Order: sequence, then structure tokens, then C-alpha cells
Amino acid sequence: MTQIKDCFTSRYEGGKILEVDYSQLEVIGAALISGDENMKKDIEEGIDSHAQSASWLNPYSYKEIKEGYEAGDSFFTAMRKAAKAPRLI
Repeated sequence: MTQIKDCFTSRYEGGKILEVDYSQLEVIGAALISGDENMKKDIEEGIDSHAQSASWLNPYSYKEIKEGYEAGDSFFTAMRKAAKAPRLI
């Protein structure tokens, strides 16, 4: 994303270009709409819902997946990404 941002300049002197990450926005919206107290608690505690879902679907712990993802490990990043996809039950 940085290379793309370098192509733009602010029209205001000293202005900045802002990048926003709507991380887990759907989860936050679902927690607010549903009133689910457990979801709200997880959000407040910083639980990564996608890493948590990945831990339910794979033989790795939440901690392993989250730490691997945060470290940029492509294996755990792919696992977390796959857990974000909708599934038929």
C-alpha cells in the first residue's frame, strides 16, 4: 500500500494522506446489532476473530495462528485468510 500512497500528495500544505484499516468491521457490526455479550467482550479484549475461527478449523491453537500471522508467516496468514471465507454448514 505504501507505494500506491506515494503516488498521491495532499493539496494542503503539510497535509497527510490517511490510510484506514477496517479490521474485523463485520464482526464488530454483528456484535453491536446482535447484542452478543461474548462477542463484545472478545472485541474489547483484542481477540482476533479470524485467527480464532482458524483455530477451530485447524489443528493449531489460537495463539500459534495469531503469532504466526502477526510475524508474517505465509502458512498461518493463508490459514487465517481461509477461515474468513463463508462456509456452508
